[in-house]
Amino acid sequence: MLGKLKNLLGEPTKSGGEKKGEEEAAYRELADSRTGLLPGMPAELAEEERKLEEALPQEWLLQVREAVLRGNPGLTDEKYGWMERELKRHFLLTGLLRRVSLYSAEVGLVWRELALYEQQYQQFCERYAGYHLQVQDAVAAPSPSSSADSAERACFELLYLLLFPLEPENEQLLGPFHHHKLSPGLLEELEDRRLPLCGGLGFVGTSHKAAIAECLTASLRDRLEAARDCCAGLPKPRPLDPATALLASSMAGEGFPFDADEQLDTPDAGAWTADRSTALPG
Repeated sequence: MLGKLKNLLGEPTKSGGEKKGEEEAAYRELADSRTGLLPGMPAELAEEERKLEEALPQEWLLQVREAVLRGNPGLTDEKYGWMERELKRHFLLTGLLRRVSLYSAEVGLVWRELALYEQQYQQFCERYAGYHLQVQDAVAAPSPSSSADSAERACFELLYLLLFPLEPENEQLLGPFHHHKLSPGLLEELEDRRLPLCGGLGFVGTSHKAAIAECLTASLRDRLEAARDCCAGLPKPRPLDPATALLASSMAGEGFPFDADEQLDTPDAGAWTADRSTALPG
């Protein structure tokens, strides 16, 4: 059962969010490079996405694209589109969280090129964030362990999976998902509904982001209940969305104490590896 789950979620890459096989899998062409938020997101978060897109003029993005492609002859247009999308997702998370690690050197390449256009970059920072966004150094995705870095990666994955669909191209850039466990302390804090926010998730404390943070926290708490039901072995659990699956695996430890084979064979379970576009509960 656990082996089947691992096969569906994929195998780890070697380091740094990049696959190191003899041939890197082909990147599909994106219709556009917007962040691609999942359906059902809070209206305030959709507004943040709109604000981000408006702060990044297409003419400037095309200049950056041409410069990066010119300096990296082996880079394809298709892959660049995914790199640009991933950077936008990083910016969106940066607007919501106190700390977000950058798990892709290739995404960092686009960010550094953006920052070389000093005037445009400063205007972008002021319009979107209200302060200067310092270019981050990329860090390698940590090895699965009980370390703080591994727990931080798991928290990143939880929020990423809550907001965005996960495709193979995302994992090629960021490293594999579903290989890290959330810390017991975070799970305990998330379970406590007496407070509207879970401090361990790291949401920023600004008032205009409070509605987003509270909505996302409530959604995760609903998912935690679904994960607990799965771990309790209730009959015929519904297929899990990726964020709930991460919660369940963190609660259950090494395996799932319910018949996941039947669940993962259902048509809806294709969301684990193909579409993965599960909306937040209404």
